[in-house]
Parts: sequence; C-alpha cells; structure tokens
Amino acid sequence: MAINIAKLGRKKGADPKLDAVEQILHDNAAAFIKAVEANLAKTTTDKPKGTNATGSLTASIAPEIKVFGFRYKLVINAEDYWWYVDQGRKAGKFPPLSAIAKWVTAKALKPDIAKMKLKIPKKGRTPAFERNARNAQIFLIGRAIKTRGIKGNRFATKEIPDFMDDLERELSLALGRDIEAHLAGVITKQGPAK
Repeated sequence: MAINIAKLGRKKGADPKLDAVEQILHDNAAAFIKAVEANLAKTTTDKPKGTNATGSLTASIAPEIKVFGFRYKLVINAEDYWWYVDQGRKAGKFPPLSAIAKWVTAKALKPDIAKMKLKIPKKGRTPAFERNARNAQIFLIGRAIKTRGIKGNRFATKEIPDFMDDLERELSLALGRDIEAHLAGVITKQGPAK
C-alpha cells in the first residue's frame, strides 16, 4: 500500500505550514542582511568617499519570503544599483548623473574650482556659478567612471557561500522537524495505521 505523504491528513486546497522552515528562512535572511550591512558600513568608514554615502542602499535591503504550496522562495530586495556597488562597473557608458548628484550632495563634496580650472566671474561666486561648478563636478565624476569604470567591493557576494552552506544545513533539519510535527498530528487525528 502506497501512502501519498503530500495528501496525508490535509484538507483539499490546504497545504501544511512548514513553521520551522519559515523560521530558518527568516533567521538566515536576517543574519545575511546583518553581515551585508556590516560590510557596507566598513566600506563607508574605510574610504572617505565611501560607497554607502546616502545610506539608501543599506536601508533598502530587506528579505521577502514567498510561499507557493510546498515551495518557498527567499528574495533579498535592494536598490537597483546594488550590483554595481558589489561588482563594480566597466568603463564604457556614462552612469546616471542624477545618481552621482545624490551621492555628491550626501558626501557634501565641494567643487575644487582651481583643479577644475573654472574661471571665477567678476561678480564673484554667485549662486549660478556655484550651481554650474557643481554640475561640472558631477559631469567630471561621471566621465571618470565612463573612462575608468569603478571597482566593486563585493559587500554582498562574499557573504553568499557561507549563507548558502548554513541555509542548506539548517533547512534540512527544519524540514525534518516540520514533517515529524505534521505526521504526529495526522497520526493523532487518524489513529495508528493497521
């Protein structure tokens, strides 16, 4: 006699909840995010021009667990540009200047007028001159990225191997606990098999 464990003791359309599996997914995702955030914090303090100047990348990192019956999907959400911070960017295309403008503002970088070889008007450093100098600075940073690219810091990808090892080990144990709990409930309700 064959027993279909997936259907055992379950109402039509209802899947047993895998509480231990969900808890492991939550716990491991939280540990992964904590490690990633620590790596981003290091890059900010190690480099005065840091890669997490606005803090928006750190703030955007959040787990999402999607459940499809017996299938679970763990997604770590983050700002769209996380890959470029992690892996870097090859030279070739201009980066979005609006993103560089936010970064320059967050870092409170002042344009180096002498280094940029800008001519100060007779009226002095007017608001229009300051705005143009800032725009020139943003353009020059963008051009440098286009020309040389940027080096990534692997803040997230260096954590993935340990995360996956821990998750695989802990999920197998959690799944065993969930199956035992589910079968114990089914046997109690239906009585022992004869």
